[in-house]
Order: sequence, then structure tokens, then C-alpha cells
Amino acid sequence: MNRTTCTIRGPKDNSLDTSLLRWELIDVSGLQADQLTLTFSRMHLTWVPKQGEVLIFETCMPPAYRPVHRGHFIINRVQWRLTPPVVTVVASAAPFQTTQKNVLKEKRSRSFSQITFGDLFRQVVTAHGFTPRVADQFDAVYLIHIDQNAETDMSFLSRLASIYDAIAKPVDTYYVLAPRGQVRCFSGEELPILYASLKLEHSQLKILNAEVTDTGRTQFNGVAAMFWQGETGCLSELQQGSAPFKRLPQSYENEDLAQLAIQQEHRRLKRTKKCLRLQTVGHPLLVAEGILKLDHTFPTVMQGAWSIDRVITSARPSDGCRSFVEATLPATMPTKESQRAM
Repeated sequence: MNRTTCTIRGPKDNSLDTSLLRWELIDVSGLQADQLTLTFSRMHLTWVPKQGEVLIFETCMPPAYRPVHRGHFIINRVQWRLTPPVVTVVASAAPFQTTQKNVLKEKRSRSFSQITFGDLFRQVVTAHGFTPRVADQFDAVYLIHIDQNAETDMSFLSRLASIYDAIAKPVDTYYVLAPRGQVRCFSGEELPILYASLKLEHSQLKILNAEVTDTGRTQFNGVAAMFWQGETGCLSELQQGSAPFKRLPQSYENEDLAQLAIQQEHRRLKRTKKCLRLQTVGHPLLVAEGILKLDHTFPTVMQGAWSIDRVITSARPSDGCRSFVEATLPATMPTKESQRAM
């Protein structure tokens, strides 16, 4: 039996897992916060959960059976039920509390000129008390001019990051700017790599089922976008790749913006053209942004490296643990030494 235990500590550092019936952890890459759902026996509950309280969650599962810290979670919903007599607590990952928390969420308008994306990012997040972590390639992205128009700083940085198929995200005391699928790595965490095989003696995972879906995005060989020509005020089209083209719905202010949008969409189409879904026995290294490598024992379409986008793990204390995994192809970034942007 794949037995898994967990430890939950409450606001007073007291153990809360004695009345736990079931837990589910949704671990996702990108901007969405991780979510923890706990179901307690109402008859044996020794505390009264309240919205806004912070919980500390740890798991201990095979093969290592070492405690793994899953993070701090802030309660945002509590549901009491008569029949069956249970209490369900839903909590999301608690971000680092900066001294300027409210300022971080205020909308503002300003402009930046003649600056690299890396330096702009450092300037914005340092003002909020975060320690910036920036992937090297973003120091080569030169921004001639960019406007922040009635956006929060978080939304502004996220919008810029999306142009490069990247993520700008707070992780504990850090604020990380990294290629999609590599946020954990640039926040100082070791990016886990798991090897899977249908021969159990060669596999770190016990795969229960697997499927690969062609999303249909491969019907496009190129991307096209419209932009305004400053000299004439007319709309022109910019293309990358070959027909058939996916045409972006937005018209861009200039050719540079259109070019960046096209490059980002082209990368995203390549990265998400296939989606791998796995059902597996739980494993402590099975986390979002980790890498899965499937060997030759799998069908050809499944073989190779996959970047984990989402992991849903659920278990009952001292019982079996199961995980549902979604993964896409690993992200790639341009290798040019410099790029002009906006």
C-alpha cells in the first residue's frame, strides 16, 4: 500500500491533522496560486477554522518517507456540513507579506524608456520589498519605450512577461522573472526531474494511465498580426512562418509590438501543441514546473521530456495517494544576444 501521511499546523503551531479525513493539493505553474482543500470530521474537530488564518502543510510519502514542506496556505473559505458531519477548508498559497502590500495592488500609469526588461523588473519589485530573481536572457531584451496604463505593478509585469512566454511571479521573499516552467529553478529551488518507464524496476513513478492529446494547434504553421504604421496611419500585416496562419485579433501600436506578440504566440503554439495527462501513484517530487522524462517503453508520441503544468494530488491519511498530472512540451526562449522590444 502506498501510504501517505501529512502534518497540518495552525495559527498557534498546533497540530490539526488528527481529525483530517481527506486532503487535496492543486499545484500549478504560472500565476495561479496553489490550492489546498482539507476535509475534517466535524465530530472530532479540535479547532474552529477562520478565514484569513495561515496553515502550514507538510506531506510524507514513499519512496523516501521524508517530510516535504508544501508551503503556507491562507484560508479563504470554510464550509460546515450537517450530513455527512464534515468541515471543508479551502486555502490558497500565502504570498510573502511585503510592507507595501496595498501599493503592489494599486493601479498606476507611468512610462519607461531606454531600459532592459531585467532592469525594469528589478526596479519595480525592489520597491515593494521583494528580492528580484531574473533569468539572464531578459537582461538582453531592450525596451525602447513601454507604458504602464492604469495597471497594477503585478499586472504590468505579467503582461510584459507573457510576451516572452515567461512568468513574473512572487515566490516567498523573491519575485521571479523566468521562462515558463522554470520559476522554481530561478527562485532557488532545485528543479526536479522524474524518470518514468513501463518497466517498474526502471521507473520512479508507478503510472496507472497516460494519454497524449493533440490540441489542434498544429493546424497553423505561422502567426500573423496587424500593426499601425506611424508614418501613414494605415494598418499593415506582419507574418512569421508559413500558411496557414493564425491571425491575432488585436491591432498593435507599432511593428515592434506586433513582432513580439507574433514570436510569443509562435512559441506558445509549439509548446502547447501536445498535452500529456497522467494518472499515477503520488510521489514527493511530482510538482508543477518539474520535468518528466518518459522512456522508450511508452508509445513514440509520449516519449521524451515534458514540463509539468499542473498536479492534483489527493489522499486520505495513512491510505493510498494518487496524482493527476498535466504537462506540455518544455518552454524555449529566443537565443539572440539582444532584441528590440516596444
